[in-house]
Amino acid sequence: MSDGSAVAIEVHDLGVSYHHKPVLWAVDCDISAGEITAIVGPNGAGKSTLLKSILGFLPLSSGYVKIHGRPASEVANKIAYVPQREEVDWDFPITVHEVVMMSRYSKLKFFQRASKEDRRQVEDALRTVEMWDYSKRQISDLSCGQQQRVFLARALAQQASIYLLDEPFAGIDIKTEKSMLKVFEDLAASGATVVCVHHDLNTVSTYFDSALLLNVRKIAFGPASTVLSQENILKAYSGRPQVLTEVGERLRARKFQKREG
Repeated sequence: MSDGSAVAIEVHDLGVSYHHKPVLWAVDCDISAGEITAIVGPNGAGKSTLLKSILGFLPLSSGYVKIHGRPASEVANKIAYVPQREEVDWDFPITVHEVVMMSRYSKLKFFQRASKEDRRQVEDALRTVEMWDYSKRQISDLSCGQQQRVFLARALAQQASIYLLDEPFAGIDIKTEKSMLKVFEDLAASGATVVCVHHDLNTVSTYFDSALLLNVRKIAFGPASTVLSQENILKAYSGRPQVLTEVGERLRARKFQKREG
């Protein structure tokens, strides 16, 4: 975990609008290098939009984003992105090895072939996520968890310093989840910054160093252990009774478990 001295991602007064309707408004946060950060909030809160804004994929209606003090466009090769599963065409005819090798193309000159170093980085990344034995398989033949690990390997092979992942734990089994979390922890220990859109409020305080609770505006940002207070959760999920009921039950269960322990 970082000591908080180095800011990797600076988001200042960020606003994004679609068809003149604000999707994000006045969002501020400084994400430290060497930390694993969660972006949490209800559906439609702007979580994925925030990731894409950090990447420079979307025009901003206000504010700015800086990566290590520079615009994202100037350090694009230092940022690795893993999109939501819904954004990926899993039926595209491509092997696991080819998917991961794609991350190396940005480092190659026009018409330059992959080098021995490129191939080594791809192998190392696949071995890290325990998918090297599947390198010749078609991506469409893999399970959901295996596909997620392959896309994580693609990000790792990029050798970035910033990793942005949109719901990386969605739809995977607990073993894969723990395995991916270990990779994130190793990245953070090496000084890299990992930011994940995350939906499971129960695991935020144990999986992440810091958290941004979002609902169009920033509700709270800080240590993951303190951001998800009952007051903050009520602010973020107000107007959504069904979700509030579920969150309330989780909070009560957490308190009950603490008393038992």
